[in-house]
Amino acid sequence: MTEQTALPIDVAQPDAPAPALPSPVERAALALNSTQTERDLQALATKHASITEIKDKAGREQAHGAAMELMRARTLIEKISKETRDDATKFSKAVIAEENRLVSIISNEEKRLKALRDAWDAEQERIKRESAERERQRIEQHQKKLATIRGYLDTARGARTSQMVMDLINRLVHIDLSDMEEFEAEAKQVRMSTETAMYAVHDQLKGAENERARLAAERAELERQQAEAQRQQQEREAAQRAEAERLAAERAELERMRAEIEAAKAPPAKPVEPFVVDGTVVPTKKVIEALASTGHTLADVDLVDTAPATEGAEIRMGFDMAMSMPVITHDINKTPSDAPPATSLIKCIAFEYGVDLETACQWLCQRAADFEAWTQPAAETV
Repeated sequence: MTEQTALPIDVAQPDAPAPALPSPVERAALALNSTQTERDLQALATKHASITEIKDKAGREQAHGAAMELMRARTLIEKISKETRDDATKFSKAVIAEENRLVSIISNEEKRLKALRDAWDAEQERIKRESAERERQRIEQHQKKLATIRGYLDTARGARTSQMVMDLINRLVHIDLSDMEEFEAEAKQVRMSTETAMYAVHDQLKGAENERARLAAERAELERQQAEAQRQQQEREAAQRAEAERLAAERAELERMRAEIEAAKAPPAKPVEPFVVDGTVVPTKKVIEALASTGHTLADVDLVDTAPATEGAEIRMGFDMAMSMPVITHDINKTPSDAPPATSLIKCIAFEYGVDLETACQWLCQRAADFEAWTQPAAETV
């Protein structure tokens, strides 16, 4: 029998110590008197070994009697065993009933105490879980901040300008790492490496921007040069057109003057005497030119006496004199040598063409040969 477990309460014990109870095997052997019964059964098992064959009725009865003897021994053992088991079953049930009665006395208290214990354990488990969850969230928050720092590099790689990258760098270096606790050293290292990589991205974008700016400046300068060349070309073309127009005008004027000179060189239909105005001889050619500019000829002029010329009339000698005088008299007593002063001729030309006296004088000198060429016939005619 196993040793009894000591109870945590005082249980009434008999005055004399109880003998140790036999084990279940020993109790079973005692109930069946196994030691003696085993010897008897061994003897009985060999008692009828001589019966090996039945030859007649007497032999059958002998074999039947021997078998019945063995059966009675067996059934006796079984009967005693069953009675012992039934008693053990009743004892077991009685023990179980007594167990339940005794246990019921303390079971509720046990349940109450266990409930208190389990509630405390559950609270401690809840506190432990909450603490673990807070720790997990704390670490996760730090990991998220580390991931955010690392993510600045990917954001910088997607930036369009170097200034955007520089703004990201400025934001990165101002991230507060004082709340990173045991991750602060790692966060500083991650930030430093991320910043270095972002500066490389910035330099790459800056180089590309500078190259684009250089190309844009070159294009702008080329466009400016092209525009300037176009403007200069337009100015040259305008100047060439103006020069061509001026030359055309000069050629037209030259042709007109040449035509006039040729017309003036043509001999008159009849000899014409020199014209005299207020005692001054006016060359016939001049008179013809003056009349031609108004659409008249010498035939349209009435040869009558004219009124005396006003003071200073010599200034308007030549073209204006012939056109302004209503009647030109023909004085045969005047000689061709009675010409107006040279200053008067110069003043007349300057006034007519709206230039200064020096220019008028230069014109006279330049055309002196022409004058001599077309005035010689008229002198011969006179």
